[in-house]
Amino acid sequence: MSLLPEPSINYGLVSSALLPVAGLILLTGLWASAAHSAAPRDLLRSLTRTIVIVAVIAHFDFFVNQSQDYVQKLITEQLKASPDDVAVKYLDLVSDKKNQSDNESIWKKLFKPGVSLFEAFVAGVLFVYSLLAGALLFLAYAAQKLCLQTAFAAAPLFLGFLGLQSTRSIGVKYILGVAGIVLWPLGWAIASMFTDSLLGFAASGGVLADKLPGASLAYEFRNYVTSFIVGSWVIGSTVAAPFVIQRAITSGTQIAPDLARTTFNVLRP
Repeated sequence: MSLLPEPSINYGLVSSALLPVAGLILLTGLWASAAHSAAPRDLLRSLTRTIVIVAVIAHFDFFVNQSQDYVQKLITEQLKASPDDVAVKYLDLVSDKKNQSDNESIWKKLFKPGVSLFEAFVAGVLFVYSLLAGALLFLAYAAQKLCLQTAFAAAPLFLGFLGLQSTRSIGVKYILGVAGIVLWPLGWAIASMFTDSLLGFAASGGVLADKLPGASLAYEFRNYVTSFIVGSWVIGSTVAAPFVIQRAITSGTQIAPDLARTTFNVLRP
């Protein structure tokens, strides 16, 4: 996704306008701490907390952007969780891996001698779903950038709430919400585990399909049905995963059942 243009909004104006409000909230928090406790240790703790909050406000966009880039690289480069690569993954499973290079294009993999005509058809169906998933990923990453930049605009106000005992929970919820946005790709990684399992089920038994009576028909039927299940799951989970991760971070919901339920709701007419 590094080649895609990144949307941008001018959040600096709003952020700068909220800085005096954040300063007032932090000063109020310091005054309240001093009024309720005269112990030097408590005053030092309040002062240190205020300094840390000011530092976080000043560099919040840098910290979040670095975290977002790290999560994206972790998911796409190390975990190889890309909803738009399901066709390539399928072809890797059904073709002769000994003679196939991972750097080959999908078209070379598609016309490998180890890939039957029916398997090529299934890969073509998955390739169409891959294109749709790629478009959805582009929109999702664009939406993620815009959501984060909007969060940067309001950061001084909500991070300033951390300085007051009565509003600290609001600031914590705000930070969790931003963390949920940063971790959107984690939802696609979790969804891809189920995708890989379905692809493995579809591709298994290809060697026996030409040797056992009826095995070829069963193999083709399994591939045909699974291809549409995988395609529907990829499209639905690509849309649902960010919302599921957001809820999991902010409210602690279980990811797997929530992902299945939300994906079903996305696909339901």
